[in-house]
Amino acid sequence: MRLPSGVKTRQQSGGSNTNMDKYLYEGFYSYNPVEHQHDDDYIPVDPGDHMEVETPLEFPVEGTMEQPKGWLKGRNLTKGVTGLFPGHPYVKFIRKESLSNSLTHNRPSEAPSPPPTDETSIHVEVSFFFPLRIWLGVEQEGRSE
Repeated sequence: MRLPSGVKTRQQSGGSNTNMDKYLYEGFYSYNPVEHQHDDDYIPVDPGDHMEVETPLEFPVEGTMEQPKGWLKGRNLTKGVTGLFPGHPYVKFIRKESLSNSLTHNRPSEAPSPPPTDETSIHVEVSFFFPLRIWLGVEQEGRSE
C-alpha cells in the first residue's frame, strides 16, 4: 500500500505500542478518493458513516486520536471497506474502546452451570404443583385419596 508522502510506518519510525485500543469515528464531511485521484488504498467517507481504527497504528497520526490530522488507516463499518481516510475535520471522534489484553490476561473463570435437563425441569414443575394441589384441598366434596 502506498502511504501519503513523508509518512513512515511504525516499524520504520522505531516506535512500538502494545496497547490495543479501538477508536470509533463518525463521518462529518464527504470524502471521495476518486474525486481526489487517489488510488484504491483510500476509502470513501460520507456523513453518518461509522469508522473504526485499531491500535497499534501502522504509522503515526498527526494531532491526537481524538482529533487526528492527516490520514488514518481503518475500516468504514458502514460500507464494509478498509483503507486510508482523512482525519479531522472529515470525521469526528465518538469514543475509545480498550481491547488491551482483556482476553489474554484474565484468570479462568468457573465453568458455567450446565443448562437444566428435561428431568430437572420436570422435577421443578412437580415440586411446584404438588404442594399447590394439597393446598387446594384434594379432599373437597368428600373425596379422599
